[in-house]
Amino acid sequence: CTFGAADLLFHEGVFCPTLTNASPLLLKAVDFKQGEQVLDAFSGSGAFGVIAALHNSDVVAFDKSRQAVACARKNVERNAVRDKVDVRFGSLHEAISSEEKFDLIIANPPLLPGEPEGNLAAAVFDPGLQATIELIEALPAILTRNGRCYLITSDVIERCGYNISELCRKNKLQASLVDNPDFGYESYRVHRIMPRRPKISTTSNRSA
Repeated sequence: CTFGAADLLFHEGVFCPTLTNASPLLLKAVDFKQGEQVLDAFSGSGAFGVIAALHNSDVVAFDKSRQAVACARKNVERNAVRDKVDVRFGSLHEAISSEEKFDLIIANPPLLPGEPEGNLAAAVFDPGLQATIELIEALPAILTRNGRCYLITSDVIERCGYNISELCRKNKLQASLVDNPDFGYESYRVHRIMPRRPKISTTSNRSA
């Protein structure tokens, strides 16, 4: 399929980003810039990483599905950005070190709670939605000072008792809602998350 500027092929068991409204919605929100350090989290086919590389950014992409990693590497080759994209196998903590910093993080995690049965289901279901929670907790360490993360969630996460804004506050982050469309069966939220900047006091000390 064609997704943004990326020309993609798919292996069996790898999710296509045009099958639902979530990935196109996230793509619409992301402000790609040239020359950045980019992380494509839960990369699947590598679509977002390829698009970032086509914007002349250096990209790390990771996924815990071996089929997805193989597919992403094929798509990196197909779009002639092999020198710009490093595709890694593993979870966030396995694939990314806390010493690595990113200007832009694009996160399209599994959106529904539940036990996945098979590789394709793992792109949709995540027990306890822990991938999303772990990402938010890791952002203070891996975002640059002026970095930003675009994270998509479903309203299902709120039914599970999580509040993204509150989770961000607890981790010294600030979150704003970029988009919040309702598709009837489900609502999506695109969050823009950045490091919280300290408030600058305008009160000056005066000597008596």
